[in-house]
Amino acid sequence: MGAATYVPSPAAMPWLWSGADAANEAAAKPNERRKVCAACRSKADRSRWASTPPLPAPSPDEGAVGLNLLSAVAAFVQDSSIAPPRDGAPAAADDEPGQAAALEPSSPSPTVALETLLARYDTLSKSEVALSAALMAKHLRAVRPTHISISFGNGVNRRYEPVPTRKRKRAVQARQTRRRVSAVARAAGGAVDAAAPATRRANLDIRRAAQRQEGVSVVPTGRLQRLSPREQALFMTKHQLSQTKWSELRKALSGKDSGLASREVIRSAMRTAAAEPGRQVWTDARGAHLVSLRDAVECTLDELVQSEQFRERYARGPDGRPVPHTSTYLPTPELPYEQHADNVADIHLCLGLDKGGRGTSTAKLVATTPNQVHPMSRSHSILLSTMPCSSDTNTDLHEMIGPWMGDVQALLESGVTVNGSLRAVRLFLTGDLQFLSCFLGHKGASCRLPCVWCLVVGRRGDANVEALAAFGDIQDAWQKPKRLRTRKQLQDAIEALGEDCNDDLLIPLTPLKHLSIEYPPLFDVEPCQIVVAPLHLTLGVTAILLRLGVEAAALCGGLPAARRAAAAIGAALLKDVRVRPVPYHGGGFAGRECHRIAVRGSMVCDALEGLIPAPQLAALRTA
Repeated sequence: MGAATYVPSPAAMPWLWSGADAANEAAAKPNERRKVCAACRSKADRSRWASTPPLPAPSPDEGAVGLNLLSAVAAFVQDSSIAPPRDGAPAAADDEPGQAAALEPSSPSPTVALETLLARYDTLSKSEVALSAALMAKHLRAVRPTHISISFGNGVNRRYEPVPTRKRKRAVQARQTRRRVSAVARAAGGAVDAAAPATRRANLDIRRAAQRQEGVSVVPTGRLQRLSPREQALFMTKHQLSQTKWSELRKALSGKDSGLASREVIRSAMRTAAAEPGRQVWTDARGAHLVSLRDAVECTLDELVQSEQFRERYARGPDGRPVPHTSTYLPTPELPYEQHADNVADIHLCLGLDKGGRGTSTAKLVATTPNQVHPMSRSHSILLSTMPCSSDTNTDLHEMIGPWMGDVQALLESGVTVNGSLRAVRLFLTGDLQFLSCFLGHKGASCRLPCVWCLVVGRRGDANVEALAAFGDIQDAWQKPKRLRTRKQLQDAIEALGEDCNDDLLIPLTPLKHLSIEYPPLFDVEPCQIVVAPLHLTLGVTAILLRLGVEAAALCGGLPAARRAAAAIGAALLKDVRVRPVPYHGGGFAGRECHRIAVRGSMVCDALEGLIPAPQLAALRTA
C-alpha cells in the first residue's frame, strides 16, 4: 500500500468509509480531510462508476431519529444520475452498465427524495444534517447565485450577497489585513457612512467584527431606508403630529443627517397629498366626508399593488373550498344589479359604522378591503365620514349614511380598476349587532325573529306557534335553520315600507310578512355577507359568559348565592387572571383583556367551584 497523498472527493467517500465517517469527512474543510493512497482512491472510483451508492448503516448514536437516506440521495444526485466521462470520452449506456443500472426505475428519484428530506428535515440526525450542508455547499459553488433571499416566519426578509475572498488564516500580514478591510468595506458600501448617528456605531462594530472573522461574515450592504416626503407627511397625519413637533424631532435627530424632511418640504407634500382624488374632503353641518368613495377605494388598491401587499380573496363554494377567479368582469348597466358569480374576478369591500368615543360621541363610517396582508389594521382602512352622533336609530342612520348608498350602488354596478383591469365589487356589511339591526330596519335582538341571518324564532309561546312551525326554534341549536334571510326579502321591505317611513309609524304588514323588519332597510345587502365586528363579538361573548356564572348561582341559591359568585368571579379576575375593567365599553373589559380571560378561563371556573351546580359548571368550562 502506497503513501496516503490523495484527498478523495465527497462523491467517493461512501465507498471508503461508513455512513457516519463519510458524512463527517464530507462536512470537513478540504485541507482537513483524511487522505488515502492511490490504490484506495482508484478502487473507490471504480466502485462508484460501476454501481449506485450504498445505503449507509445507522450509527449507534443516531437510533431511529434520522432518515438514513440522505447519504444515498446526496451521492445519487451528485454522481449517479450523470457519471463523469473517463479518459476524455463521452459515456454511453453500452459502455457503462453500472451507470445504466443507476438510472433504472428502481433507483430513487432525486426530486422525490429531496422533497421527502425537506418535508422531514427536523428528523435528520447530526451526520445527515452535515452531509446535507455539504450537498448545499456544492450546489452553491456550482450555481454561484448573485444573492440569496430568505423569508423568516416573523415576516422579516433578508438578502445575502456573496463576497469573493481567498481562504483565510487566523494570523496574516498587514497587506492581507488591508485586503480584508477593503473587501468588507466594498461589500458594506455606504451603509456606515450614510447611516443615521443612532445606528452608525452599531454598523461600525459589525464591520470591524466581519473584518476579523473567519469563514462567513454578515454585514449591512445598504443604508437605512428613508421615507419619502409624501410618506413622512402621511405619517405625521396618521399620528397627529404638528409641524412644530416635527421640526423639534428633526432637530433632535441631527437635522439633515436624520433623513427627515424640513417643515417647508412637509407642507408641500401635505398639499400634494390632500389634492389627490382619493383624499379630498368636504364638510357640512353634519360633519366631514370624503368627496368620492370610488376614488378612495381605487387609491387604496393602487397603493396596495405598488407596495406588493395586494392579496387575492376568493369566495367559497358549497363544499367550503375557495372558488378561483376564472372569468373577467363585464358590467351590465342596462340591467338591474345582481351579484356576480363566485368565479368572476373581484375585490372585497367591507362597510361599517361605529359609534362612540370619549366626550362628544361621534359616528364613523369606515370602509376597508380584505384584499391586503393586514386587513384589520386601522391604518389600512378608509374613513368615509365622521359626524357627531347621540343615537343610531333608523332615522338617524338615514340622515348620516343614507347619502353614501348611491355611491355604494354605483360602485357595485360598475366595479373598480385594479392594476389596469376592471374588477367587480363584493360588499360585506360589518359592525355591532345594534348597527346591523338598524341598518337593515330590524327590530333588534329581543324581537320575534332576532337573527339578521336566518328566520329562527327567539321565544316560544302561543303567539308564535305559526312562526315556530314555519321557521323553527332558536333553542334547537343542534338543528340547522329552516330558512335563511334573502336579499329579495330586504328589497320587498324597502318597497312595502316606503321611503317616508319613520320610527313612529306602525308596521303595515303581518308578522309573517314583515319578518321583524319594521323600517325600510338602507341597502339590500346579501344577508350571507353580513359580518359582526370581531371586537364587539369578543366583548359581548366574554361579558355574557361571566354573567352566566352569576345567573346559575342565582337560580340555585337566590340573591345571596349570586352575590358570593359575583365576588368570587371579581376576585379571580383581579388576582389570578390579572385584568381590570376600563372606563369605556360600558365598564367592561377591553379586547386584549377579553382574550386573556378566554385563555385563563379555567381560573374563573375554579373560583365558582361549590357555588353553582356541577352540570352548569361543566357547561361553563366548555363554553
